[in-house]
Amino acid sequence: MTIRPYRPTDFDVLLTIFRKHVPVAFGAKEEADYVAFLHRRPTPYVVAEWPNVVKNNAIVTAVVGASGYYVPDTTDPAERRTG
Repeated sequence: MTIRPYRPTDFDVLLTIFRKHVPVAFGAKEEADYVAFLHRRPTPYVVAEWPNVVKNNAIVTAVVGASGYYVPDTTDPAERRTG
């Protein structure tokens, strides 16, 4: 498996993966938020690729998922979580 930065060309496959997980992991109403998130070219956001997947009678490297993290820029000490 390879982990690499998100590219705009990953959009369609990630949206397909997202839709396969509705309603178990995501609500249908969350799709618009995810689309907007991907169009903002999120960083840091990474995709996982799996090599040697058979697709349409060809062996390809397939995007199988994505992940990221968010660190808010909180400067107000009252808004910071401790613990």
